[in-house]
Amino acid sequence: KNYDKGNAIKKCLELSKGKYIVFQDADLEYDPNDLLKFFTLIKNFNPDLVIGSRLNYHEFTRSHNIFHKYGNILITFIFASPVTENIAEEIASEEANEYEIQLNAKYNALYVQFKHLNTALAYYEQEGAALSEEIIKTADGSFKNGEIDFYQYIQSLESAYEVKLAYLDKLIEYNHSVIDINYLTL
Repeated sequence: KNYDKGNAIKKCLELSKGKYIVFQDADLEYDPNDLLKFFTLIKNFNPDLVIGSRLNYHEFTRSHNIFHKYGNILITFIFASPVTENIAEEIASEEANEYEIQLNAKYNALYVQFKHLNTALAYYEQEGAALSEEIIKTADGSFKNGEIDFYQYIQSLESAYEVKLAYLDKLIEYNHSVIDINYLTL
């Protein structure tokens, strides 16, 4: 299906793999040989973006329509004026500041989670593991001596292994939090 030019540009950006991207209308109103001037600019100045205008260099292209002339003056004024550059810099700076604030907030939340999980793991390593082993040891001895029946023995083992499983769950969460902190993105 034939979609509009905007969709074609979006699809091109998704699929492009080259170093440079050029958008040229199908009617070739602009001479493709003029692209060489852009590559010269890129080679000499390494810019992030090059916007062409027939009014900013001494060789005009084929268009002589009065609307094109004044339209290009307007486009050149909008996209190449110091005011636009300042606005773009301010917007980029505000976006960078906002991103940093969001990144710091996410880091702080992850760090709180990390500390909480670290405390839970420390509890298990200091007390929980010994408690679990003591429950198993007591259950084994009590069952062998006939002090508890099989059902009570299984309940004791289940309690002991729930402590161990809770530890392993916390360990997984802890590892994920470390990964999230080390590879922090929004």
